[in-house]
Parts: sequence; structure tokens; C-alpha cells
Amino acid sequence: MIIRRGTETFPTKSYAFPDPDKIATQHFLVNKGEYDGKLNHVVRATLNPGFDLPFHTHTDDEEIFVILFGNAEYTDNDRNKHILHAGDIMICRSGEGHAIGNPFGEPTILMEINLPVDK
Repeated sequence: MIIRRGTETFPTKSYAFPDPDKIATQHFLVNKGEYDGKLNHVVRATLNPGFDLPFHTHTDDEEIFVILFGNAEYTDNDRNKHILHAGDIMICRSGEGHAIGNPFGEPTILMEINLPVDK
């Protein structure tokens, strides 16, 4: 299966944490229903400098982040902070929590893969 989006604009969603100037933009590349397997979505996200997504818990899904460009500050389930670099991969399992932010001076680009979990 090949999805050709051409010049079509990807569906986007923007978040501003902690204020409107500190934004992250998600471009939804593949969504539930476009794929036969278990998948919620695949997103290419840009975290602008200063963006900070607060700690939250995933209960019905798992999330995989692949850092494509730049660096990110990642807080794991045990509230330990880590610096992620391009090429690093983070996995947040169902029932675990995490936070991610960009306290650095350049944008961070990452791929997010979100998968449902059978209960």
C-alpha cells in the first residue's frame, strides 16, 4: 500500500505549552483506518524552542518517539530526565507516564507512532 498525499496538506494539530509562543505542530501522516493493522496514528511533530508537554500517563495506548532532528528533554515514568538526540528512540508503554519538551535553541523534529493496546 502506498499513500500518495502529493500536495495535499497533512491534517495538523497544534499545542501550546506553556504559552502560545511555545508551540508544537503535529502533522498526521497515517491515521487509524488508513491501515489494516493496529495503529492509532503516525505523526511528524515539530517542537519549537520552549515547548513543554507536561507529564501524563498513557492508559490505552503505547507511544514511540524517534528523534529525527535536534534534541529533546524527556522525563520517563520514574520522573528521571534524559536528553534525547537525533537517532534516539523512546518507548512509553501503556500504564506508564512521560513528558517531553524542548528547552534548546532550535526546533526538535520527531516521529511519533501511537499504538492501541488490547485489554
